[in-house]
Amino acid sequence: MHTKGVSSVRSPVRNLAQSSASATHEAFVRAVIKSFREEYAIDEDPCFVHETSHYLEDEYFKVGMSELQASLPMPCVSCSLMGSVQGWDWAYGQTPEFEYVIGKTFQWGQLTSTIHSRHGIILSCSFSIPRDARIPLSTRAGLDRLSQRLIGKRYAFVDDSEVLGDDDGGKTEGMADIWSWLKREMHV
Repeated sequence: MHTKGVSSVRSPVRNLAQSSASATHEAFVRAVIKSFREEYAIDEDPCFVHETSHYLEDEYFKVGMSELQASLPMPCVSCSLMGSVQGWDWAYGQTPEFEYVIGKTFQWGQLTSTIHSRHGIILSCSFSIPRDARIPLSTRAGLDRLSQRLIGKRYAFVDDSEVLGDDDGGKTEGMADIWSWLKREMHV
């Protein structure tokens, strides 16, 4: 992956309890609450809510934080903060520009895909195939359609129906397999 930002380095993930016996779930929750209360000068005790059927049917959970915020008589710091970090724009919309080059060998030959994305939106997707590949003409045409259909879509959040039309989803030889591979790679 090529970016204009700082290079990513894969790092092993481990459970905090492997590093310290005192790193329990409860200790983590206490630390987060303490830090949050200090950062936003909140003196009130936290309200712990467990996902029970009673709460899952509650309008608070169904409506969402933004509508809840609008219904409160006074602004709620934690509600407005939660509303701002729950959306796609917060999690993905500020993603730096990058180019992701991936390849896979199919039964007809090697396929390389180059995806160019900025702010989580796919700007372009191109496919390259070696000259000696025995790819059916219908699959070549399907790759051209897929390239065009991916433009403007949210990286890693593309629904099959947005890119595989009636002319692709299994009717065009190999397109379902190609899309399945590409979608998997975007989710890594």
